[in-house]
Amino acid sequence: MGAATGGAADRAAARTQHRRALRAQSRDLARHDARHGREQAGDDRGRRVRRRDDDGDVPGAARQADPGGSRGRRRALPRDARVHRGGEGPGHHPLPDPRHRREGGEVPGGLPRRHAGGSQEGRGAAAAVRFVPHVVAWNLTRRCNLECAHCYIAAGPRETATGELDTAECRRIADEILAVNPTPLLILSGGEPLLRPDLEELAAHAAAGGATVVVGTNGTLLTDQRIAALKAAGVRGVAVSIDSLRPTYHDNFRHGKGSLAATTAALGRLTAHRMDFIIQTTATKGNRTELAGLAAWAAEQGAVAFNCYFLVATGRGAGLSDLAPLEYEAVLGDLARWERQYRGRMLVRAKCAPHFMRLVHDTDPDSPVLNYETRCPCGVQYCRITPDGQLTPCPYLPEAAGDLRRESFAEIWREAPLLRRLREGALGGKCGACEYRKLCGGCRARAYATQGDVLAADPSCVYEPSPGAAVFEPRQAVTYGAEFTPGLKWDAAARARMARIPSFVRAVVMQRVEEYARRHGKREITPALLSEVRGALPVDFSKKRPFFVTDV
Repeated sequence: MGAATGGAADRAAARTQHRRALRAQSRDLARHDARHGREQAGDDRGRRVRRRDDDGDVPGAARQADPGGSRGRRRALPRDARVHRGGEGPGHHPLPDPRHRREGGEVPGGLPRRHAGGSQEGRGAAAAVRFVPHVVAWNLTRRCNLECAHCYIAAGPRETATGELDTAECRRIADEILAVNPTPLLILSGGEPLLRPDLEELAAHAAAGGATVVVGTNGTLLTDQRIAALKAAGVRGVAVSIDSLRPTYHDNFRHGKGSLAATTAALGRLTAHRMDFIIQTTATKGNRTELAGLAAWAAEQGAVAFNCYFLVATGRGAGLSDLAPLEYEAVLGDLARWERQYRGRMLVRAKCAPHFMRLVHDTDPDSPVLNYETRCPCGVQYCRITPDGQLTPCPYLPEAAGDLRRESFAEIWREAPLLRRLREGALGGKCGACEYRKLCGGCRARAYATQGDVLAADPSCVYEPSPGAAVFEPRQAVTYGAEFTPGLKWDAAARARMARIPSFVRAVVMQRVEEYARRHGKREITPALLSEVRGALPVDFSKKRPFFVTDV
């Protein structure tokens, strides 16, 4: 009991220190602005003034998101009443708003205010990579017809729509995301997103604006009619959760009798409607021995990907017994082997487990996994929106960077001290000393959940750094989320086709297209050549050409 109490006290102290660091960073930024004589009244930092195009956004992000129309209607909450609800514990006790101040100007050391590159040591090869929200996960609701044991937002049947962003607010926020990145991957999730009657409307709005929209669901409500409606709305894929092929385990874990049968039946309907789907599994002690069979079964069902998630102690998951670090490492080794085994047929990925990069780097230099640039992407290329409009670095990190009912997506994304600390701060503990820190860096959400600091070491890793070892650099020159400077001439129509695929994968696809063109003596990329490439391109993802490369 005493040890548990001491651990909680240590985490609370670390969180207090973490928030003090953020407040100090804000004060430093404010003083730096004052020294440089910037006039806040004419700038767009820290408050809504006017939208302007900015070279920190993805080129072409000139959409106007309801200029002025919805700002005046935002709720004016007393400062002390504001809370953020990310990964609450049992009972939904809200976590207090850390009251982050978002200031502009340059960070100490002269890095630019917008999309600061960070230090080479802080971000590795990402110094040349802009901070673009390539992937946005959006929890639209806490309502759910199930009550999963590990749910990071503690969703369930007893939740209501109270406090949820309404349709108009969601449309406005989607426009604001698209103004920063015109072609993000937008994941609409919950709770159970199919419980929102406006899901198709929101999906259609985002898809029409340029987003690649996918839906994360438990699958039990996927009727033929609903799948057809999602497809008509522009949804490109569905992620379905299956944790075991044993009803006794899956149904108990999801707290829904018959849920496994309902979900597996939905896969047949998705196939019939030619809707790509992903199988998502959370690795636990209870299903550890089933993972190989689950991966094989997912491939047989025609899944585009098998994503294996590793528990982060937040939400109801805070009360679950996690895999021990050695078991964690063994599962990662299995996933690395399965990634090779199913390559060209189905993606196999470890989620919330940056350590996967270390194993793949050492065992499979040709793996497409190495196309990922970097450390944990939370707050760098990835973020989450809660049902009530809080923006957090990722779904498993409950600390709020800002409130989208009070500030724009662009302001929070560019200026929030929490996000800037994730981008620019040096990792602590053994993560900061590890030679794999530019490839892995540990899970920031797990560090926060267990130690109260987003830059602390990830306790799930068993690897011990080698003192004095050279730091490993990413193998690939062009990675997911990076920019790509064309070396060949691109026809305008061919460029337009590239603009339709998600931004995070575009650079890698364009590089492959140019490599193909050079091998075949072509000097210009045209729509006809793209059509030729589509059948021959060695796409790393799947021979099926899943939803995120079908526009090539």
